[in-house]
Amino acid sequence: MAEVPVNFRVRDKAGAKTQRADARLRADDARGGTRHRIAHRTVRASFWRAATAAVWVADREHTRVAAINEGTGEMKYFLSNATTASVTRVLAVAFRRCTVEHWFRLGKQEAGLMGYEGRNYTGLIRHLTPSLIVLGFVATRTERLRGGETGADGGTGVPGAEPAVPSGVPPSARRARGTAHQRRDPVPPEAQHPGRQVPQETAA
Repeated sequence: MAEVPVNFRVRDKAGAKTQRADARLRADDARGGTRHRIAHRTVRASFWRAATAAVWVADREHTRVAAINEGTGEMKYFLSNATTASVTRVLAVAFRRCTVEHWFRLGKQEAGLMGYEGRNYTGLIRHLTPSLIVLGFVATRTERLRGGETGADGGTGVPGAEPAVPSGVPPSARRARGTAHQRRDPVPPEAQHPGRQVPQETAA
């Protein structure tokens, strides 16, 4: 199952001449097709009209689906190799593909491998597999280090007995400190510079 562009070329039968998707199934064909309700989690359900046709791609039979949104007029083309599946099921899978691709992007982003761009499912899986392996390795190491360091850094881990905190300053040290403070001699009164005083008779 894949969404394909309008210029994607298909055949009416094996060995026939190729033609564009919008030439094989037009918007008018989709408007006259069956009505389907597509449920969404975050927004209201949408309603699509869809028409199907049997086509050949790479000498294999596929189902070509042309769908048009009743509300917006948006046109989409899908190609499925599940030729015996119902149109309702094909559309349900088709509109879930974008969600799956989003999770692929998140997995690649977490592993730091965002350079791959392609629509081939096999290539996507081959690229995503090492990405998830790297992500799993990082997650495992993170889980081991959660709550403590490795054995080489045994003294820096969070768990374990903490060193004893010294109690308050001993009384003898407090007394010694008090004695040291008392040894400071205050400035004797006679050494202080007398301020300018006004004679009593003048003040009177």
